[in-house]
Order: sequence, then C-alpha cells, then structure tokens
Amino acid sequence: MITIDEFLHAVRSVLSRQLNDPQLECVRHPQMPALMIVAGPGSGKTTVLVLRALRHVLVDGMSPDSVVITTFTRKAAAELSSRLIGWGLKLVSHFHEAATLSGNAEQESWLAGLDINAIQAGTLDSFCQLWLGNTRQVGSPTPVMLEEFAANFVYRRKVFAPIYRAGHQATLDPYLAQYNFEQQTPRNQAQAGDLSISVNNRLIQDLVNIGAYSSSTTAQQTQASLLASYRQHLQSQQMFDFSLCAERILAGLTAGTLYPELTPIRALLVDEYQDTNPLQEAIYYELVRQSACAFSVVGDDDQALYRFRGATVELFTNFQSRYSTAIPGSTSHLVYLITNHRSTPEIVQLFNEFAQHDARFAAARVVGKPAIAPFNPSRGIPVLGMFRDSMTDLATDLSQLLLDVFQGAGRPIPNTDVTLRASAEGGAIGDAVFLASSVREYKDDNQGGLVERLPAQLRRHLEGAGLGVFNPRGQDLRDIENVQRLLGLVLLCLDPSDCIEAGMYLQRDTQRYVPQWRTAAQAFIASNPAPSKAGNSLASYVNGWRIRKASTGTWPDEIPLLDLLYKLIVWFPEFQRDPEHLVYLEAIMRCVVQGAHYSAYGFAVLDVAPHDQRSRSVVVADLLSPIAEKLIEIDEDLLFAVPRNRLSIMTIHQSKGLEYPLVIVDVGSEFKTNHAKQAFRRFPRDPSNTVLMESALAPYTAVGAVRTVRSDLDRTFDDLMRLYYVAYSRAQVALLLVGLTKSIEYRTTVQNIATFWTRDGSWAWRSNNPPLKSGTPTRPERMPLTLL
Repeated sequence: MITIDEFLHAVRSVLSRQLNDPQLECVRHPQMPALMIVAGPGSGKTTVLVLRALRHVLVDGMSPDSVVITTFTRKAAAELSSRLIGWGLKLVSHFHEAATLSGNAEQESWLAGLDINAIQAGTLDSFCQLWLGNTRQVGSPTPVMLEEFAANFVYRRKVFAPIYRAGHQATLDPYLAQYNFEQQTPRNQAQAGDLSISVNNRLIQDLVNIGAYSSSTTAQQTQASLLASYRQHLQSQQMFDFSLCAERILAGLTAGTLYPELTPIRALLVDEYQDTNPLQEAIYYELVRQSACAFSVVGDDDQALYRFRGATVELFTNFQSRYSTAIPGSTSHLVYLITNHRSTPEIVQLFNEFAQHDARFAAARVVGKPAIAPFNPSRGIPVLGMFRDSMTDLATDLSQLLLDVFQGAGRPIPNTDVTLRASAEGGAIGDAVFLASSVREYKDDNQGGLVERLPAQLRRHLEGAGLGVFNPRGQDLRDIENVQRLLGLVLLCLDPSDCIEAGMYLQRDTQRYVPQWRTAAQAFIASNPAPSKAGNSLASYVNGWRIRKASTGTWPDEIPLLDLLYKLIVWFPEFQRDPEHLVYLEAIMRCVVQGAHYSAYGFAVLDVAPHDQRSRSVVVADLLSPIAEKLIEIDEDLLFAVPRNRLSIMTIHQSKGLEYPLVIVDVGSEFKTNHAKQAFRRFPRDPSNTVLMESALAPYTAVGAVRTVRSDLDRTFDDLMRLYYVAYSRAQVALLLVGLTKSIEYRTTVQNIATFWTRDGSWAWRSNNPPLKSGTPTRPERMPLTLL
C-alpha cells in the first residue's frame, strides 16, 4: 500500500496542491472515528473530499467501487467525478511508475488493475434509484423514476383532482391555506394541489408518524389518504418519485434485506450535509451501521439554503450528538476549514461581519465556529455599492458600468487608485453574475399589464449594446415568444380545425394561452421562415399534417411526438444554437420523455380511429396544458455553461457552489417603502410558510423537537441571513451591492437583512437607532461600501 506520507508528498509534487493544516488534518484523519468537516466558503472542501476519497483507495486499500460520495446536485457530482478521475489517474500513474522503478511487482500489479473511475459519486437520489433497480426481484419490471415535475403532474391529475373535486375542497382549503402566502385560501385547484404536494413531501422526508398525524383532524386525515392513494397509484404502475424511492430504500435497509444485496460500502462521504433531510440522514446512519464504513460529512450551516425542500440544518449543527446517539459507541472528530482561497480580504471581511452582526443568529450556528480567514492578497478594491433613486436609473447606470468594465477602459473606483476592468487575459462579461432573490423579468402592474423588473431592463440595455444576458428562468415557458410559436405549430399539426380542443375540458389558463399560441404560429408561418436545411416550407409541412400526406411514402400509423418537435425546430435556428432556447427546448423534451411513462399512448400520435383523435387530445391535456398552467418549470440541472458574451442572471440559490470575479447582488431594487407585502424578502414580520409547516408537523416527527428549539420567526430570519451570506461569499475580486437610494438613507425605514439590519429592529450601519430627528447625516456612518 501507499503510506499516507507518500500520498501527501505526491499531492504536493504531482498535483501541485499545497494543503493547509486543517486540510491536511482532514486527509490524514484515519478511517475511524467519523469525520465532521465544517467548511466555510472557498475553503477547499471539494479538494478535501476528492483527496480523502483517493486516500481511502490508495492508502487504505479500499476497492474504488466501495467508496461512495454523495452530493446535493448532479452538477456537483459531475464536477467531483471529473476531479476524481483527473487527479486519481495522475496519482496512480505516478505510484505505478515508482513501483516499476523500485521493482515492487506486487504494488505495480495492484496499481495497474486499479479503476479509479469506479469510485461512485452522485446524488443520494441517484444512488437510491440505482439500488432500487439493482435489487428488484428477478422477472419484476424495472421501476420507473419520475422527475419532480412529472411526479407532481401525476399527483395533481390522477390523485388530487378527483378527490378535491369530489366534495373535499371545503375540508382541504382551510388546512392548506395555513401554508400559503399570507395564509390565503388557495386561488384554484392547481394552487391547492401544489400546497398538498408540499405537505406530502414533508410527511415523507420528515418521517412523520402518519397514524398520529391522520388521527388529529379531518383535514389531516384527508391529506394522509391523498398520500396513501398516491403511493398506491405509483405502485400499481411500478413508478416512484425520489422521496418514495428513498423511503423504499430506508425500509429495505431497516429490514436488513437491502444492504446484503449492495456492493459493500467501505467509505461514505457526504457533501453539503447541511442540506440533508431526516429521511436522508436515516439512510446514511443505516448504511454506516450495517457497513461499519468510514464516514465523513462536509457542510456549512451558514450556507444552508434548502429548508423549503425539507432540508434540516440542525442535523448538521447537531451532527456529533445525533451520530453518537444513532450509533451507540460511535464518536466523531470535528475539523474547521476556515481559510478562504476564493475572495479578497475586503470581501471576506464583509461576509464575516454579516454573519456576526446579529447576535441572535449566533445561536443558530455551529458552536464555537471561528471566523473565515482570507488567503488571497488585497487588490485594493473595496466592497462596492450602487444605489439610485429609481430602478430605471439603476438599470441604466449598472449596464453602463458593465460596458465600461468589459468593453471599455474600465471604471475608476472612488477614493482609490484602482480601475475596475476585465482581465487582460480573455476577460468577458461572462465573468460577472447578477444575483437576486428572484430573477423574474416582469411583474403585474395590477391593471392587467406587465412592468419590467431589473433583470428585464438589464437585458434590454445589454442586448442593445451587443451583449446580452443568460436568464432562462426569467419568464415562464408559456410566455417565451418562440416557445409559443413552437407549441402553436404542434397545435396546428395535431388539431388544425380546433375540433379536438373544443371537445375538451380545459383549465382557464389553457383556454387563455392555446389561442395565443395558435395565433403566434400562424403569424410565424406567414413570415415564411427559412429552414436550417433544404426542404419544404413550414406552411407545406404543417399542411401535410392537416391532410396527413407525407412528402415521401405513406403517412405512418404512429409518429412519436418527439419526432414532430425535432422536425419543427428546423425552422427555429434559436432552438439549435441559442443557450437560453436550448434550455427551453430541453425542458419541453424532458416533459415528452417523462410523459411517455404516465401518459396514455406514450405521447405517440396514432393514425387509426378512434385513437387518432384520442392520442392528439392527450398531447393537449398532458403537455400543452401543463405548460399553459405553469406546472412545468426550468430545472436547475438544465442550466449548463453560460456563454462568455452574456451576463448570467440567477437566483442566490442557483449560485450555491459557484464563484465569479464580479458578483452583483440586488439587495433592494424594488424596496421603496417598508411595505408588508414584500417584508418576507427583506425583513420578515411573520414566519415563512415552510417554517409554519415544520412547526405544525413537529408533534408527529422525531426531528420536530430539534427544529423548534428556535422560534418560528427566528428560523425565518436565519434562512434570510444564510441566503445573503451565500450571495456575498460568491465573489472573487469585486462585490457590488445594488438597490434604491432609499435603502441607504440614514433616516430610512426600509428594514433589510441584506443591508445589515438586525432582527431587533436596529441597523448595524447606523450609530443611532432610531435615527436622531435633527442633524442626522445623509448616509449611515458605518456603511462598509464605496459608492459608485
């Protein structure tokens, strides 16, 4: 075997990785006890995870396929796998060459047969799906895994709608309203279904005692019966969603029947442990209990963003006590990674101060957590601020700043001798990102129209200057012009005379949008667009569907919907090369692929009566209608590489794990007053719906007592603190906070967590709270921003 000292020497000499003392401690740490790594932003947690996994193989002699690393996203898993293979192959080659030179034939043979690619990295959901498929009984059908949007569609249409409409609306609406915005009664069946899905997910992920829960109220009994019907429906179709799949895996582990069927696990490493839910925690503990494997968890409670998806940060902050209780006799070792290799000292100082300025946040953090320490030298760039009297002025000036930095001579920073400019070595606007709590480009004007939000105004300005933005989640699919045209063409091909559509019961939004799509398609046909390859005109192609006449041969008895879509995009160059349109197309295609599992006819268009009409109506009901009703969203996994000539606009949640040279954070472009309607986005007055659901379910789940140690309102504030902590810690070179001037006036009443207000109503940037009535300065004295 390779010694740990030889391994670490190769890390330095072959991989050119210089590890600091805490990182070395993590890699050196033996297989037992368990290892808990609290990894601050930019502290090299991925490096440590990869090297620890490789150490298990090369030093501890574990078989590569016995080392399992779980991540929170597929993108993170792909990054880990890439680094594992890249570094692993270099290390194996180095040690193999050394063994050959030293004449160590046994080690040479072992290294020659080592398959580093066999180290398993993926989301826990993907592992549960794999294990479920690998352990099914011989002769039984392969289980079908539904993506989240598909599972939700099945629940809404096949389970929830019949029960809701069959006299249970009066019972369910008041119960679901408590988890709706401002506790409003659901507007319609679709919103009620969404709320019911949220409750179902919590019932599963929180390991709720369903018997106790359903015996409390009639509404909870009805909700429990909905979940039971959903389980039964999926089981009858051999289908699973991710939560039910994980539940099945836990049941198999607990029964002692599943683990013996798996490839033995000798090391389990969990990334982003702060976003683990109780169901996932139980799976991890069962795997460790039955395998006696080396166990390492990595996370940062300050970066826990996914409470709304069931994540429970307290599982991480209390890991050491929970682990020793769950597995008696087990202990764990704690290591802090605090050296930030990402940001300049000025940026590190700001997010350190942000995490520490509110004393009541301290109790929500890992006990004794040290501050983050900077590693990089200063570049003389302070944390920046841009605040204007109106959103229009802000959009104009921010766009001009980006043009100056990435297309011009740069922008001098006041009170310094530094000019902010793109890197001379290939710098482009793709080095910048705009972060906000919401990236929606438009909002209702309460008069039936739309108003541009800051992302839309940035798009307009930058595209006018020959640049652009990448913001595929800025609008609903149903409102994208080319998506409307494409879906309208599908309608014209399948139902040219509207007779199928007219005979169907359609929701209000479908009734509204389908005619718009038809009109958009007809106008597009009239424009006579050129195809991307030689062939008939679009009008001829659509007419061929109308009369069912193929350009060559006879009309097929069956045409997959995917074939129709791929034929139509020949007339849409945007769907072939524009990054945003590629995301839109992939979202639609995923719906079609997933729909084949649950939709009648598998989204194939037949040409035999009566199935011709029925198969076409299914496309309207199961694809077009969900898009019209906003039931299909852009999945984060679809947001791949951003083009270098575009500004990336993303939610703070999306930015988790990413870093950019220039990070622009919208801290208040819409906050003109201390209005209650938007208080939840800046300074909560009431607990969030997610927190209320946690507390309501607390009596029926073991994790309830852990969560409710802190009040509902405190947990709501904690989540907002973590959101902006993540935003501020993404920046490498420059961090720019933007908003309205009202946000930084000394006398402002616009309370905002993002600008260092504390939950007791005081403002850390201001000396007097409340401000003095006379003789007060224009700006708060302690504001750590240089204004542009």
